[in-house]
Amino acid sequence: TLVPSARVAFERHPVLDAEEYDSLGAMRSAVEARGFYGGVRLLKATAKVFHEWCERNGIALPAGRNFILSYDTNIPRQAGLSGSSAICCAALNCLLRFYGV
Repeated sequence: TLVPSARVAFERHPVLDAEEYDSLGAMRSAVEARGFYGGVRLLKATAKVFHEWCERNGIALPAGRNFILSYDTNIPRQAGLSGSSAICCAALNCLLRFYGV
């Protein structure tokens, strides 16, 4: 999901990008189940590549047109269903629409 904002921000998923846990054991269980990385890194990588592509192709993005980008997914992790690719594709579609590219 992309919404206009005064600054560029990437919203953490409450479960997949958690930074706070009820206990050390809860943190360990979460890391074992979901790994160390959530989807925010995918949003940032997609935005970076989008910006680079626009620059390389002479596409000027409007100054001050910023956003908050967030994600959610119901694709199971490590199931071979391209969940990371789906997040990146959805983020790219949001950026393309938002900037009219």
